[in-house]
Amino acid sequence: MKRRKFLGHCDKCKKSLCEEHAYSYVDGNNIAITNNSPYLCKNCYEEKYNEKIKSDIECFKSKLVNDLLNIKIREHIETIKIDNLISYVENL
Repeated sequence: MKRRKFLGHCDKCKKSLCEEHAYSYVDGNNIAITNNSPYLCKNCYEEKYNEKIKSDIECFKSKLVNDLLNIKIREHIETIKIDNLISYVENL
């Protein structure tokens, strides 16, 4: 079964989109659902699937905090400075 072609707009609100900003549901267990899911803008996707999409900044913050926590665990760092840095990044 072949995936539907992206037509350059949100299938729900018809807002013009580039392919980079079009979201589509992926079902790991059913390729037919994935192939037939609509291409949506961020707002329509979040509304339809009740799922918040992280911004690039939120993704970067999560990765940075996870990396700092892994360093803390791996290197057995027990200092207040790294804990303060983690808290600071989480609260940006």
